[in-house]
Amino acid sequence: MENRTYNIGASEVAGLLKEYAGNLLKEKVIGDEIHDKLVSMPNYLDTAYSINKKLKFTAKQKEGYSEFAYSKLMKRGHEVEDMIKNVFLLENANHQVVESQTRKTKQIEGCRFPLVAVIDYKLADGTILEVKSTDANEYNWSKINEVAFSYYIQVQCQLWLHEATNAIVFYGAVSSNGDNHQIIDTKSYKVVIDKEIINAISQSIKWFCYQYGKGILDVKDESLKTSKDIQVDEFLKKDAQTIEIIADADLSSLINRVQELQAQVDEYDDLQKQLKEIVKEKIAGNKTAIIKTNQFEVSANYSKASFYDEESRQEAIRKAQEIEIGSVKSAPKLTIKIK
Repeated sequence: MENRTYNIGASEVAGLLKEYAGNLLKEKVIGDEIHDKLVSMPNYLDTAYSINKKLKFTAKQKEGYSEFAYSKLMKRGHEVEDMIKNVFLLENANHQVVESQTRKTKQIEGCRFPLVAVIDYKLADGTILEVKSTDANEYNWSKINEVAFSYYIQVQCQLWLHEATNAIVFYGAVSSNGDNHQIIDTKSYKVVIDKEIINAISQSIKWFCYQYGKGILDVKDESLKTSKDIQVDEFLKKDAQTIEIIADADLSSLINRVQELQAQVDEYDDLQKQLKEIVKEKIAGNKTAIIKTNQFEVSANYSKASFYDEESRQEAIRKAQEIEIGSVKSAPKLTIKIK
């Protein structure tokens, strides 16, 4: 994993622009339209406070924070990135990828920390391809009708540092079942270099570095802290209370056994989800179903109510009996409730 201990990343910059939006407008670096877009961005972005704290991490803390802040959505995003790129190439046969994960830095005058931008892909014509993923449910997908402004700022950093003029932000709608992912729809948006945003990025980083040098970013009123600020604070608190124990042979053996059992729990949870979907599909139109195997019993309730007539009950049981359970390691009885 890339060590960015002494860098400011392109994905962190949007939060700085949001925080300095008022100053940027006052100094006429940006106009009213950009100002309004900045202040309306979500509050979960990085802030001057959180970036200040992260820049002071030791290498070990940096690695620990990466694990601490790593979410399931981030994991899925990394897993499907190449899949979404391949879909883009299928839909745009005239394009070809010539670079991947290229890193560029820029030292901004008056700032000790270089700005870093890593691109997902560069196409043969010089266009940057940035891929994004989101859940394939209708609510999330319907909200995407343009590039989120925080992503727009990130892409502007990429264009600036990689000396490009055009980018494509390609969204993939992802349907997931455990570790199995499927891209079921896509949306594509073109982005061109925006000098107004570039100037705002440069000025914001200069202001941040000035405040960092003065040491005025170390403290922030609790009532003003964002979720990102709180996340960094919680990590530092946890890190301060953590001691390192060298595991002997017996402890190592116990840890390995715990990991083995956790893997079985994860497999069990995944199988429950699969069974739930299969049962729900099989008993559609019926309220209850029961299936017994030599391994365990599955009892599924399709809703709070149940059919009481024998014909419907038998139909539900018949459908349940068609389910292929497969080789399942499980407790003697498994109950699945489908609401």
